[in-house]
Amino acid sequence: MYNPINSPIKKAFSNDPYWSDSWDPYEYGREFDFSRPFFEQFHELNMLLPRQALDVDSGTMVNTDYSNMCGHMKDCYLSFKADFNERCMYTRMCNKCTDVINSEGCYETELSYSCIRCQQCYNSKYLFQCVNCLDSMFCYDSSNLQNCFGCFNLKNKQYCIYNEQKTQKEYEQFIMGLPFGSREGLKKIKKEVEEKVKGKKARVYFGIKNEDVTGNYLYESKNAHHCYDVRGAEDCTYVDHITLARVKDCMDYYLWGAGSELVYEAVICGEGAYNVKFCLQCWPGCTNMQYCISCHSSDSLFGCVGLKKGKYAIFNKKYSQVEYEKLKARIIDHMKSTGEYGEFFPMWMSPFAYNESDAGVEYAQLSETEIKAKGWRFEKDTPGTFGKHTKTQQEVPDDINAVGEDIVREILECTDCKKNYKITKQELAFYKKMKVPIPEVCWLCGIKEHLNKLPGFDLYDRKCATCNMLIQTAYAPSRPETVLCEACYQKEIV
Repeated sequence: MYNPINSPIKKAFSNDPYWSDSWDPYEYGREFDFSRPFFEQFHELNMLLPRQALDVDSGTMVNTDYSNMCGHMKDCYLSFKADFNERCMYTRMCNKCTDVINSEGCYETELSYSCIRCQQCYNSKYLFQCVNCLDSMFCYDSSNLQNCFGCFNLKNKQYCIYNEQKTQKEYEQFIMGLPFGSREGLKKIKKEVEEKVKGKKARVYFGIKNEDVTGNYLYESKNAHHCYDVRGAEDCTYVDHITLARVKDCMDYYLWGAGSELVYEAVICGEGAYNVKFCLQCWPGCTNMQYCISCHSSDSLFGCVGLKKGKYAIFNKKYSQVEYEKLKARIIDHMKSTGEYGEFFPMWMSPFAYNESDAGVEYAQLSETEIKAKGWRFEKDTPGTFGKHTKTQQEVPDDINAVGEDIVREILECTDCKKNYKITKQELAFYKKMKVPIPEVCWLCGIKEHLNKLPGFDLYDRKCATCNMLIQTAYAPSRPETVLCEACYQKEIV
């Protein structure tokens, strides 16, 4: 994941060498210099240590070589921020899913395509914020549907088209007449659906089984505020992308969870993390740590990089418990005097340019001019192949039924970013089974398209459109949805 040309990280190991005993992180240990700022010294140490090429729980990855920030995966390809998946491709934030392709934020979903923020759905396509839906397509914010098309704000129904009840025969005749497998036909279907669902309503936040929460995409959480995409959070604030329950007493925490507690200002730390502050990529079972990067199964570390089963170390140098506590206290006092303590690693320390990072790809996509104006690094040499396509999009058959096996030997060009991409054999079989046309965009542009449909991360003070109660919602006033408080939403949906 580190750019081989311009990344300051110069040593990236594949899984086996990284986890082996062939290198000793303590060999890089050094004394702390009280005449210099902490971050300046830590950055020098940080750049020397080898990195894991992909941030994955390597012992749990089976035939899944091209995915990142993952664990417990089998036969998956280009899946990110994911756990416990099987045969999934081109997914982001999907967990406990099987046979899911080109989807975002799904949970316990199977045999589905192009679904966004769906839970426990099966054999479905083009769903948005749906729960427990089967054999359904183009539905929005609905639950417990079976054999439904173009429905919104609906629950406990079968054989419905645009929220109108049909007989089984009427529904099946309607579905049989739709050109799902055609590129041009699909574009017409999407346009018609968008017109039909314009009157859709949105609840103040999307979630299940919560108590006293604010944010969006919250599940089984309690007293969690300004949280986004969290599962099993309790007494938490500004927590984001906690994909695996549970977390407790955490703040300013991004990505993971899985039984973590007292985590503050941390990124990609989890699986039993406890009392972890200002750390990055520290897992599993890391406790009582501050300002560490890529440390694993460790306790009582301060300012360390790459340690495994470490204890009582500062700047990768071992100390006795008494020495450790005294030196740690002195360094914290020093950092307070320089204004560094309590702050996360500054942006200039990042091994990634802004447009290579999660922020630049997923959240705030800025132009080169905008990035440089803020004083951030912009990377021109991002990975990708261009101008090598062997078949134009016009040469690809419009209907999936007319696409031959030879498509897997061709190279296509994304209609959005112009990057080249390929169709795999497994992918083609899935498209034919699900009656889905060959995509015209690469996997990354597909993910961006999904993300652009989601409300943002800011919360807006608005009033419920029905009862005028003051609510906080991620739906900006400029968005088209009519927003209701939870009580009114539950009363009004069918």
